[in-house]
Amino acid sequence: MWDNPIYFYAAVGYVVEIYSIFFIYVILTQSSKDIGLYKWAVLKLAISETFFSFVLINVVSPDVFIPPPAACCRGWLTSTQGTCKIGVMMSFMAPTICFASVNDCSFLRLFLLNNDQTKIDFFFSWKGGLLLLVVHVVLCAAIGSVTMLSMTDGKELRGYLDSMGGRNSLGSYVNATEYPVVAFLPTNIFYYITLLVLFVGFISFTTVNATIAYKCWRRINEGSRSMSKKTRNLQWNFTYMLIVQTVYPPIAICIPCMICCALLVFSSGLPDLSKLLLLTTLLILLYPLISASCCIYFIGPYKKYIMRITRIDRLLRRMNYSQNKNTLTQVSSISRENI
Repeated sequence: MWDNPIYFYAAVGYVVEIYSIFFIYVILTQSSKDIGLYKWAVLKLAISETFFSFVLINVVSPDVFIPPPAACCRGWLTSTQGTCKIGVMMSFMAPTICFASVNDCSFLRLFLLNNDQTKIDFFFSWKGGLLLLVVHVVLCAAIGSVTMLSMTDGKELRGYLDSMGGRNSLGSYVNATEYPVVAFLPTNIFYYITLLVLFVGFISFTTVNATIAYKCWRRINEGSRSMSKKTRNLQWNFTYMLIVQTVYPPIAICIPCMICCALLVFSSGLPDLSKLLLLTTLLILLYPLISASCCIYFIGPYKKYIMRITRIDRLLRRMNYSQNKNTLTQVSSISRENI
């Protein structure tokens, strides 16, 4: 499994893809009036995460999907060296769109909480849509360009491995010729630029969302007295969801990637990263599932729908009924003893 875990990744990827599509269905059919305009930001996030899963499964089909040291393209859309590079570039652009969508949710969350109607109207106007499109295009173009320039083909990778004594932890596909391979080698200056762009992107994403989460937290505390209990709980749940979506990517994606980068750059050869590579790739594959589950858990109508179709609500009612019945029985027995 450590040497060539493609089938394991594919199975996980298809499960995540189906779950993401189901989440889109839940948003479209179960959004209540309480959610309001926030529904559209969550829907955009769900669509971008579904696209992310599609790219990982059908374009790259990742074996070791992190910046260093290589990615093998087994997807049906990436059967040549040229399409493999484009596929890997898309696999960097897809999560960029996901993180930008999380930022959209964060800003809209703050606008709605502050009841800033001017910014809300701009957010949903054609000018706001055009601005979001331009921002997304610029981000994808920047990351896509440095990624494309930092990639080398499989021949250069094998030459680099030979110069390091042939030791590697990339799996059996390194020496195979039936699949195209692209590599990110420390000998390429754009390799370091790619790492810098990714690092700055993660820091910016985390800082912006953490700042907005803090402002939302403070705003809810200030206005909690004027809110109904239902509204206050809804606002807290939205804030908790924002915090989870902010914390998960750096912990699950950025930190393991940076560890791999440090080990590759500062070691004399390629260290044994097989288990860390598997874990990192798995965490990246699971990102859409974690994000969708977070939205379902914290947004009341979605959570109630899932509990209803899975019959969890009936099970909980039965457990509460049994617990209350046992409590009443114990109280009755104590009363009789006292009499």
